[in-house]
Amino acid sequence: MHRIIFPFLFLIFATQCARSVESRIQELPSCGSAAEPQCLQIGTVNLEWFPDGRNAEHTEYRIRYKMQKAADTILKNHLDLVAIQEIHNRELFAEWVYAYLGEEFAYTVGRSGQDLSVAILWRKSLLELREWGEIDESGKITGLASRSRHRYPLAARFALLGSPREFWFVSVHLKSNSKEGSCKVRQQQANSLSRFALSLSSDFMIAGDYNDIWAEQGICGKAKTYGEDPLAAFETPPFAILTGDSDIFPEGAVSYIKKPYRSRIDHIVTSHGIEREIQFVSRNRRAVIIEHETKKFTDHQPVIVWWKPQAVLDSGEQTNP
Repeated sequence: MHRIIFPFLFLIFATQCARSVESRIQELPSCGSAAEPQCLQIGTVNLEWFPDGRNAEHTEYRIRYKMQKAADTILKNHLDLVAIQEIHNRELFAEWVYAYLGEEFAYTVGRSGQDLSVAILWRKSLLELREWGEIDESGKITGLASRSRHRYPLAARFALLGSPREFWFVSVHLKSNSKEGSCKVRQQQANSLSRFALSLSSDFMIAGDYNDIWAEQGICGKAKTYGEDPLAAFETPPFAILTGDSDIFPEGAVSYIKKPYRSRIDHIVTSHGIEREIQFVSRNRRAVIIEHETKKFTDHQPVIVWWKPQAVLDSGEQTNP
């Protein structure tokens, strides 16, 4: 009897393990096609000192490896618009876009930040850049700031080609850790972003590394040295959070993979106008985390949503932002 039961139990265990592995999302199918380009696939990813490392210590092989993995993330997941964080070498970043992604993509990179910058990448066949700049402490758009220790969010106003629809897209990288000083800075950054978004007359999407979680008043809300929630400005209307616990697929997936801080700190926040047009990528989940678990590439995992703007639906109906 045991000879029959044990192999059977092993088969069940192996099947469950296989299902667990298969449940990871490593590549996402396209929500549109060449004949139906109105579904935009939008993501955010922190590329971790891209591409040459914190002190430019990466070997040529490691640099090319990171470049290839980053390109695979963009191309294999059919991304049309991407917020990118932690650009360390701007020249190599430009080379990466040209050599690995091709002429179909355009980009803009912020200038602020002592060592690291944020960027926005988009497909020229779908989007037209109308205006861009960095958001200062007052919540206003400035030109591209000079290189400094302050890292300002990078904002871009886009028009959907073939449509009157315009929207703002922001790539953000907020201050990290739970020290009191850092929590205050992160709260100030969030408040500035909120003021900027509230001043807009069109829809918006704010994507990037928020360095905080939504649950339980955030990382700083639980810290003894700081009792406030730095992201509180985004947690009331007109802001819509697309990366809450009930929105993420696979369930419980994290965007930051280093222990002991594994957590979901990369987020996408939109206006309610865009939220109504976000498509479900799996069942009733609106955001997918692409699970690579490869620290040699980056310690963050991409977050992706699908947006189908009503201004270009087949019915021809249009809505005001």
